[in-house]
Amino acid sequence: MAATKGRALIILAEGAEEMEAVITADVLRRGKVETVIAGLSGADPVQCSRQVVLKPDISLDEACKKEPFDAVILPGGGGGAKRLAQSAEVKKILKEQEKRDGIIAAICAGPTALVAHGIGVGKSVTSYPSVKDKFKGILTNLY
Repeated sequence: MAATKGRALIILAEGAEEMEAVITADVLRRGKVETVIAGLSGADPVQCSRQVVLKPDISLDEACKKEPFDAVILPGGGGGAKRLAQSAEVKKILKEQEKRDGIIAAICAGPTALVAHGIGVGKSVTSYPSVKDKFKGILTNLY
């Protein structure tokens, strides 16, 4: 087996955009990045935004017991992003990741969780156009 090229954590919350979680995991795993899909509310199956049910690899609590990840990824989806934005555990993970200068990626509506947790201030952020206005005056270099 070939050596991995880093470790990535995808946090899966109810209401997440399933394509954003699955395609991201697929591309990373094909690229030999050790990728863990962790369920925000545990390891039980998660119903996503289009009623597709995905089974996380592990719970977020379990995933965080290991060494830090090189990248933390937040899929979008309105409901999923809202749950990520409300989670104290996600805030802790993101704050630690930012402090270490680790990669933080948030897809589509996912950046709303970054704003909620004070992540990315003064950094470039790309988001879905309909949520871009939520960042004005908080984050700079919006795309």
